[in-house]
Amino acid sequence: MSNNLLESLKEHLSGDVVSNLATLIGESPKNIESALHTALPSLLAELVDQSPDAKSIGNLFNLLVEGNHDGGVLSNLGALSRSGEDTTKLISEGGKLLTSLFGNKAASIADLVANASGISKDSSTSLLGFIMPLVLGLVGRNLKIENSENTDGLAGLLSDQSGYLKNSVPADLTYQLAGEPLEIAVRKADDNIAETSTGTAKKTLSSAKNMAEDIGESASQFGSHIVEEGKEFVHSAADDFEEGGGGSRNFLPWVLMAAALALVWGLLKSCSVPSETTPEPTTSSTTAPEATAAPTIPPPAEPVVSAPPVQPIPPAPSTPEPAKVEALVVDKAVDKANDLFENKLVGFIESNEAINKDLWHTMDRITFDTNEATIKEESNGQINNIAEILKAYPKVKIKIGGYTDNTGNAKANIKLSNNRADAFKKALVSHGIDVGRLDVEGYGSEHPVASNDTTEGRQKNRRIDIRVTEK
Repeated sequence: MSNNLLESLKEHLSGDVVSNLATLIGESPKNIESALHTALPSLLAELVDQSPDAKSIGNLFNLLVEGNHDGGVLSNLGALSRSGEDTTKLISEGGKLLTSLFGNKAASIADLVANASGISKDSSTSLLGFIMPLVLGLVGRNLKIENSENTDGLAGLLSDQSGYLKNSVPADLTYQLAGEPLEIAVRKADDNIAETSTGTAKKTLSSAKNMAEDIGESASQFGSHIVEEGKEFVHSAADDFEEGGGGSRNFLPWVLMAAALALVWGLLKSCSVPSETTPEPTTSSTTAPEATAAPTIPPPAEPVVSAPPVQPIPPAPSTPEPAKVEALVVDKAVDKANDLFENKLVGFIESNEAINKDLWHTMDRITFDTNEATIKEESNGQINNIAEILKAYPKVKIKIGGYTDNTGNAKANIKLSNNRADAFKKALVSHGIDVGRLDVEGYGSEHPVASNDTTEGRQKNRRIDIRVTEK
């Protein structure tokens, strides 16, 4: 499956970029972050919606090629999110892309983002204009990485995003995948609920009427006047519903249930009325009832014999919780120091610390040769350790980030870093880890952890980072 575009966009549009956009647009950082939470899946969902249509996917591919949307814009978001001529040009270009791709829907998306986040309509329009070129840039970059620069590759990439969006899109945005305006989707949902409730109510009132008749016939030997009262109440409630057109359809089933219970109560009450001929009680020896037997009600003239007190049942021994990983077994060549990558990763997984999209753990023993995506043999020990951690914590999901030093072409480095991340993912899969728990992305020479001016620094920057996305 292709990379998760939504998660990638969230990572690029975070931290200082959000603060800069808040200042640029004139809204609070909190509201801008909320607006992004709505805007990103909305835009991606609209693109996904176009993927089955050959004409739409052809138009989108032409926009990618003609606009040179190769992801280069993503490496300069710090400056672009502040202000300046390039920023104004980017937002203007984004506005044209929105209109070209979505037509009248663009205004609806802007309204949706504004209403969901509390920012103004103008602010929403500007924010969407800023975002749209980034979305296309990320799409174009992924097509290059996967060597799928054609309409089929584009359709496949977008189609793959549907699974990610269904799990990530807020509940009020699922309408985007269905291609319906929000108000229509809500109205349909309400109508479906109403139709279901009405159908349930009609079935219930019919059942209640039949039950009243059946019970009435079988219980004629008891207090008939009480049974008749119950039957009359059930029929009355059902008739009121039919005459009123089902106005109280949401509560009627419960009213009828109550009516049926009232009828049953009447029957039980009638059981206490003496019959004309009472059979003589049968004398028998009194024995303590078994623990599972139903209690026997003695005749009124005889004293009630109390059952022996029930002995408390000792609680079953609880199953002890699995012991947490206290000491990770690592390859013998590595010292178990507190600063080991593995120990830090386990510590974060076991802690109550929330998932943080900016918290990456840099692996310290996964190495690559220059311009190569082949993992060196010396890295096998740490690969095995990470696989064992993921097996010990089966709920954990991770994102794997690949990086390069700054030598060579920037676009080539993006592809190389993605290949390195993919190589590490394949290594974990070969150790029995489910591929669905692993997401990958290459970042090229972005986010260096050391100076690229030295051989040692460049070696450190040719690395793999891990971010926990679920635990």
